[in-house]
Amino acid sequence: MAIGGGGIIIDAVSNTETKPLFNYGAGVKYFLEDYLALRADARHLLVYHNVNTRNNFEIGIGLTYYFGKERKKEEPAPPATEHEEKEKPITETKPAEIVNTTALAIPPFDSQEPRPE
Repeated sequence: MAIGGGGIIIDAVSNTETKPLFNYGAGVKYFLEDYLALRADARHLLVYHNVNTRNNFEIGIGLTYYFGKERKKEEPAPPATEHEEKEKPITETKPAEIVNTTALAIPPFDSQEPRPE
């Protein structure tokens, strides 16, 4: 949402006119990053001219860049210390240490081998 006021100065060869204006409108802003956004808005301008009020509409699109906004940098994880290595849970195993448990399984029912009792 937007609301504002201001003035328009018309500088012609024969004379200069200053006219007050009021505007309101709405728009959207889509952030691509923390520091970069796309925006679009529409506004209704009301310009006071003598006793009459003139209307005007404007539509704007733009790209917004926030100077000074720090960008997110993903830092690599620090290497583990000896103390952290000792505190690893026992459940963590290397692929070479995995035990093959399928050899302990009971053979399927369609097998011709007798099942142990």
